[in-house]
Amino acid sequence: MGELFILTISDMKSRFTVSPLGRRNTFIKLIMVAVTALSLLSPSLAYEEPVDFSSLTPANAAIRSLLVPGWGQLFNGEKAKGYIIIAAEGVLLTGSLILYRVAENTYEKYEETGDPDSELYDRYSREITATNVLLIGAGILWGYAVIDAYLNSPRVRRGVSLRVTEKELKLVYRF
Repeated sequence: MGELFILTISDMKSRFTVSPLGRRNTFIKLIMVAVTALSLLSPSLAYEEPVDFSSLTPANAAIRSLLVPGWGQLFNGEKAKGYIIIAAEGVLLTGSLILYRVAENTYEKYEETGDPDSELYDRYSREITATNVLLIGAGILWGYAVIDAYLNSPRVRRGVSLRVTEKELKLVYRF
């Protein structure tokens, strides 16, 4: 069993503690060292200030879109865009889940036949590819939602953005 010395900060006093972690917990050791290093670099991490998530800031909008794509747009007052992103993300994720289940069933049928040259394997491969395409699309949309929520926050409102209303769709550059 190995030992790891970790410097911890408590009540603005530095003290050493010994952590008897075995070799199997190397990952935990690395995490503990990283947290300790971060707390040394930024003492404010040890004493967290309460964060106000109700104020209309770019970071709050981005965090909301990181949790639920489209929520940041709704928070910024862009209701049509928010609902479109939420619906599109739901369709992409639901479609990928359904296609994955279909692909699993196709693969089970392929295994039952035992024929390595069966058309079922090609069908399974196409279904898995379609599932992956939908998941990549969902990830891209999720990333877009976070960036868009940040850039279209009332405090930023500059750069390239996509404006969606009931009547039109515009690609806008603000400077």
